[in-house]
Amino acid sequence: MDWLMENWKLLSSPVICAFIAWWTNCVAIRMLFRPRRPVNLGLFKAQGVFPRRQKALAENLGRMIEKNLINHDDLRRALNTPEFQQVFRGAVTAKIGGFLDKLVGENPMLAILINEQVRAKVGELLLAEVAGIIPEILETAADKLREHLNFSELVRDKVEKFDSERIEELLLDVMSKEFGFIKIIGGVLGFVIGLVQAAIFYF
Repeated sequence: MDWLMENWKLLSSPVICAFIAWWTNCVAIRMLFRPRRPVNLGLFKAQGVFPRRQKALAENLGRMIEKNLINHDDLRRALNTPEFQQVFRGAVTAKIGGFLDKLVGENPMLAILINEQVRAKVGELLLAEVAGIIPEILETAADKLREHLNFSELVRDKVEKFDSERIEELLLDVMSKEFGFIKIIGGVLGFVIGLVQAAIFYF
């Protein structure tokens, strides 16, 4: 008991170091997002890393997404897959059928002349004509999207317009486990450093 009383400072060193390291990491993570607006401290202004670098982050994120995640070549490949063309053909078929039903329904004379069999045949002929140009239509659509849709600019504009509070919520939601792990690792490393210090002073 006397030994514990005499060496309480050494024994408390790992706990104190663990707390300091844990608290330091908590503050560092907090300072990624706060303060949201620049605070004048005299010689310099303080602001969170993400709010201060939001514009640069938006630009870099836009370029990264377009280069590595999704771009117009990916979109063109998606439009040219057999699965998508089949879905597109089904949509066109439904539209043709709806058009013929409406046309016949609005014209009683046509309803007399065009029975179900004739209507089905006309629909098949129209679909055959359209089906032949579906790949061309999709290629044209891909070209127009390339002209009018810039993924990099789209992402950049959206991220730039994000409210700082919203960015904080998103990142904390996505990386809550990672941030928690960083805090714990800081505490563990602080505890180990405290043990080493205590051992050095003791021996």
